[in-house]
Amino acid sequence: MSPWAGRALVPIDEYPLLRRFYEAHRDQPMSRNVAKRSTHWWRTTDSSNPSLMEQDLLVVQDLKLHAHPVRVPRGFYPHHGLTWFISTEWDLDALGGLLMSVPIGKQVAAHCVRMRGGTLRFQPTVLRTVHIPAPDQVPAEASSELAAAFRLHDRKRANVAAWKLFPTL
Repeated sequence: MSPWAGRALVPIDEYPLLRRFYEAHRDQPMSRNVAKRSTHWWRTTDSSNPSLMEQDLLVVQDLKLHAHPVRVPRGFYPHHGLTWFISTEWDLDALGGLLMSVPIGKQVAAHCVRMRGGTLRFQPTVLRTVHIPAPDQVPAEASSELAAAFRLHDRKRANVAAWKLFPTL
């Protein structure tokens, strides 16, 4: 039972069954730091963003040895263990190919704490530090190669195309 209606908390007094449920289990939400900092004790950490279901997404698992981006068609909502991307400028397949490349992996590794076994954290705070060229600065041939590499899950092909965009990295 989610206390969210889109990006806002529901007025819990208008939902007596929801209120009764949360009051019966009050110790769980109250133990969360986010609830302790809010007057809305039934608040959970993450709100939902229904507009995400209206567009195709590119998602990456937060914890992974190498990025393995996946396309998610509209109508599905990303799990909280996934970092999602939307873009009106990038071809998501080309962006997926770029994300699975070594040049991006090196940047992520430089900005995150490695977990057990060398696992990287592909979280939004880390990914915001990664430098990628603007889509209009990527030659059509490189974009096409990155997209093909993504669709074929061909990391070597993605690396060849990506290194052309990061010759000094």
